[in-house]
Amino acid sequence: MTRAKRTWIVVAAGVAVVVLGAALALVLRPAAGPSSPAASGPAASGRATAVPVTGRAGYSFGTLGDPKDATFNRLTGISDRGHISGYFGSAAAGHPGQGFILRPPYAAREYQDIDFPHSAQTQLNGLNEQGIQVGSYSVSGGQAGFYLMNAHYSAVSFPAGDSASPPVNRLLGVNNAGIAVGFYADAGGLHHGYRYNIATRQFSAVTVPGASSVTAAAISNTGSVAGFFTGPAGATSGFLLLTSGQVITLSIPHATMTEALGVNDSGEVVGTYQLGRGGSATRHGFTWTRQQGFTTVDDPEGRGTTTISGVNNAGELVGSYLDQAGHTDGLLATPLR
Repeated sequence: MTRAKRTWIVVAAGVAVVVLGAALALVLRPAAGPSSPAASGPAASGRATAVPVTGRAGYSFGTLGDPKDATFNRLTGISDRGHISGYFGSAAAGHPGQGFILRPPYAAREYQDIDFPHSAQTQLNGLNEQGIQVGSYSVSGGQAGFYLMNAHYSAVSFPAGDSASPPVNRLLGVNNAGIAVGFYADAGGLHHGYRYNIATRQFSAVTVPGASSVTAAAISNTGSVAGFFTGPAGATSGFLLLTSGQVITLSIPHATMTEALGVNDSGEVVGTYQLGRGGSATRHGFTWTRQQGFTTVDDPEGRGTTTISGVNNAGELVGSYLDQAGHTDGLLATPLR
């Protein structure tokens, strides 16, 4: 399931999208806001709120998916060498989840299966430049985290005394220093983010002041952690936790949900946000930087159904969208030069 790349250009102040090489033209309108950088939050919490600005972006898009299941493919991370982590299969009957690594030139033969031994379901959620991959696998009706290093699988579960039953424990990202991030669910269903040092096998909590639930989704080589949390009012917002301890809240105005899912070494954050609720809700990908604020990134074939899950230091994006047939397709977006 590979389609030819299509090029589209986002021009600020429109924001108009032109699709080249296809008889299709769209209009993309990210949330408008004042052209100002992130404002400093209260010193007590060390938190800042990102203010949206109209950004500029241009990408060529391609669809990628393991041919073993054409109905569901999700790309979760991309390394600087262009290696992509992901998984196929929705976990519905007849569609078991299975992880994969995809390497350039992204031909069908380039998919490497990743299956945790003796597990019915495996999701590969992240990878680094050192050959370490992280993900989750099914166990006892729930999920546990794992890392794969030197062709050896190792299970990872946060040693909590109040874990959910069945357990929910997932690793979602890893940097080049071998620091992984993820979360576990407690008995009340709330998420608790953590870092895991693969070399020392030590855990440390990832917290956001005032949050009732925290998911740590990605970590850069500089140590910044991106993820999302539930605030006191019940709203889901993204965050970027800097090594200084400062938390930058990422919340798109008028969105009913904002989730940060990836971050690179320059502090570019990617993720997804939702407009509306219920059956009329739409989901859009985004990038965010301190300099440009938020920019909406939607695959031209998945307007209103796009999630951006990962970004590398070249600004290449991976994620997924829902196509017209109702299938989940993996996407690769390459910045125009």
